[in-house]
Amino acid sequence: MARPTCDRARWTSYKLLPVVFWTVPIPFVALVNPPSPGTEVFAREGRCQERLGGKLGAYPPLTLAYVSSVLRANGVPCAAFDLEADRGGLGRLEAAIDEAGRGALVIINTTTPTLASDMSYAGGLKERHPGSLLVAIGAHVTALPAETLRSFPWLDAAVVGEPEQVVLDAAASGGPAGVSGMVWRDPSGQPVHGGPREPVMELDALPFPDWGDLPLDKYVMPLTGERYVMVQTSRGCPHRCTFCVSRLWYGGKLRQRSAEGILDEMEHDVAHHGAELLYLFGDTVTQAREQVLQVCRGMVERGLDVKWLCNSRVDSVDAELLDAMADAGCFAISFGIESSDPSILGKARKGASPEQAERAVTEARDRGIVTTGFFVFGLPGETEATIERTIEFASELPLDFAEFYPALPYPGTELELQLFGEKRRDADWAALEYSTPVRTANGMDPAALSGACRRGYRRFYSRPGRVWRLASMVPGPAMLSSGAQFVRGRFL
Repeated sequence: MARPTCDRARWTSYKLLPVVFWTVPIPFVALVNPPSPGTEVFAREGRCQERLGGKLGAYPPLTLAYVSSVLRANGVPCAAFDLEADRGGLGRLEAAIDEAGRGALVIINTTTPTLASDMSYAGGLKERHPGSLLVAIGAHVTALPAETLRSFPWLDAAVVGEPEQVVLDAAASGGPAGVSGMVWRDPSGQPVHGGPREPVMELDALPFPDWGDLPLDKYVMPLTGERYVMVQTSRGCPHRCTFCVSRLWYGGKLRQRSAEGILDEMEHDVAHHGAELLYLFGDTVTQAREQVLQVCRGMVERGLDVKWLCNSRVDSVDAELLDAMADAGCFAISFGIESSDPSILGKARKGASPEQAERAVTEARDRGIVTTGFFVFGLPGETEATIERTIEFASELPLDFAEFYPALPYPGTELELQLFGEKRRDADWAALEYSTPVRTANGMDPAALSGACRRGYRRFYSRPGRVWRLASMVPGPAMLSSGAQFVRGRFL
């Protein structure tokens, strides 16, 4: 594999990158979504860090696709390996690192619940390829970069925040040392922080995500089996929900792409990647109301006939916006509702009300849009009584789907401070997964919280018509196993 040449103009062609001077160039960058143990499948994308079960076969690693596109735009040899979706890529990764020789940069995508298994896999890579440089990215290492390096001595560095520019700088300068937004080891092994890195402000300057190396046939929508990819519409969230890691990863300033850029990417994904469905992805897509309206109008004007879905707050949709979304092919919206108790919502700094939830779900359903509601049990102020009221509230809403989760105190969140009284430096991070609550507010039993989630699923889906509607969305026998897994993983 040929090394990139020392061409300063080439390295500065990506206009967000300041002038960089080469030392020893990185011969190859491997972008790795690690395999989970056994047959487990996890999402590793920003705030999305959960066991997927029957909900999704695999979750497209959007961040890795963006890093790949930025590296390739600047002439850096790289390849992306989604080993979670395609275990057959294990051998290809090893061969690529071998071919690159000493100095290959290996980017490990990780999350809080998968940290131990991801780092174990990374440790094996280091043993087999001792000349490689291992760098971790993700919300967990953003919150605890130095602690992660101390816990896993084979790890060379960690990226704090968005990785595109940081990884590009590391590739250009020959390694992580001295790169802002990076934490690396000094000669004695102690972590050194390169200082903060400004996030990408002009999102339209980023090239489209590079899906070319990734197993697109593995990214299918549950129940329907349609191939999809993700289209990021914005980054950053101005809201301050105590349980969410979004602000930690993408910051608190809402940064929007242009509607034209989003439309161009949607057309590209349909034409070049065979996408049958598009997942418009952002911390809260509908927060950028005018942008979404422009995208919807643009889809109609361009004749872009493709289904899409998105997430939303309940207080950021209205009749005009939902009309435009339905007309442009939006078939599903996921709403973060969390609780039916105004006091709990207030303590969680949700900034939305049950009345707004009821209005948003009803208006979306009236337009034929499939709706999913997300609910969180165990936030400060929660009691058995408030859980029962929330389950009843969820069951009475005209939702098509509901997801019930325990509140988890992820590193760097305010909820962590509320439940533990301090920022934890070490813990059983694998336990911070939605099937295993670890600590609850008001002294509630974590095991009881798991039972409440299962009870929520049973009550919600036992309502007349819900199971039939779920079955009607399954296009044929090939997807029945997905539907069965969906039910089995939630009721039992």
